[in-house]
Amino acid sequence: MTDTVKEIAKALDEFRNNPDEHGAKESVIEIVAALPPRLENLKFYMSAFEILDAISDCQSRRRALLQFIKHLPSTTPFLQFYLEVLEPVITVVDEIDEKNERVTAFMTLDAMVPEAAPTLDLRIHLWRLALGLPERPHFKEPDLAAIAKELPKTVDYVFYRRFTLLGIAHQLPLGDEGPFAELFIEAIKLGMEAAEELVEPYYRMYALGFIGNMIAERGGLEELHNMTIRRTYEAAKNIMDPLASELALIELIGTVPKVPPFIEILDEMINTALNFFSVKSWMNDVDVYDVVDYVLSAEELGMKETKQNRLVREKYADDLGHTLEGLIGELKDIRFIATFKPYTHVWIRPKGLRRSVQKVIDSLEELRKTYHGKEVLRPAIVMDKSLAGGA
Repeated sequence: MTDTVKEIAKALDEFRNNPDEHGAKESVIEIVAALPPRLENLKFYMSAFEILDAISDCQSRRRALLQFIKHLPSTTPFLQFYLEVLEPVITVVDEIDEKNERVTAFMTLDAMVPEAAPTLDLRIHLWRLALGLPERPHFKEPDLAAIAKELPKTVDYVFYRRFTLLGIAHQLPLGDEGPFAELFIEAIKLGMEAAEELVEPYYRMYALGFIGNMIAERGGLEELHNMTIRRTYEAAKNIMDPLASELALIELIGTVPKVPPFIEILDEMINTALNFFSVKSWMNDVDVYDVVDYVLSAEELGMKETKQNRLVREKYADDLGHTLEGLIGELKDIRFIATFKPYTHVWIRPKGLRRSVQKVIDSLEELRKTYHGKEVLRPAIVMDKSLAGGA
């Protein structure tokens, strides 16, 4: 045994007898940091851990263990001991009251854990604790009201969302399958459940829209994405101000994927948005004299709607028209011809919106002429007679 090794062993023995001695923590950490990561030094790492874990003060022990784990090698010879040490470290980190500090500690630990098969369950455990899901050692149920307050608002920035449920879920490792994908789905469903706690429909719509964008970025979760869009649409319809509700619907139409299984909800959104510009809708803003004026002028001179409502409606009609024209090239389902056809009638105002609707119909009609079904030929290998056996 060399003199250096003897000195390390002697120093660790002294600190073991007096773990709370002033400067013991710093001295032990210095020893660990200077140790070469060789297997013969494993006994020194084990002794150092025993000393630090025996510190009586909770906060001091937590800081010491977090510093210790940074210097502990995680290579294969040390991996078993590394995993054993992480359990008490996770326990002390889980007791941190300040949420941002707690989440940062868990995600820092995950970054240090090697990405190997033996550590997968441990990494999932760390992420679940960071997300606030029910997990050992306390199995505390999530506080939906608290999560709802942290859901994204229109004034938020990316850095402001980092320590929230969705911010943590956004940082989960990518992957279409496996436990991390399942964990992402669990976190998203918890966020959707918390969004229902938001009383104001506009904030609920915005939070659900943000969740829908997260799902779209991951890909491969069409059913969950469709459910999110459905709830976002319901929240938009529940906005009390009809003008604000219409604006929300216009924004939603542009974000919905134009492919199955989203066609049904897209059809509903388009109908609801266009119906806002029907006679039945704008008649709510006029009196009987305005109706007579409209009939006599045959629409050319326009109705005497209040100036503000008229300008806002025209602006929203223009926005909706641009959004619908943006569907040209994306929308391939000719069944939408039946959806758009009623909104080319004179009862839809203003005229510019009717022209935009007609453009979409013309595009779909061209598709129907080009792809009429006759171009799908029967493969040559298909026989003209049925096979025996009833298959």
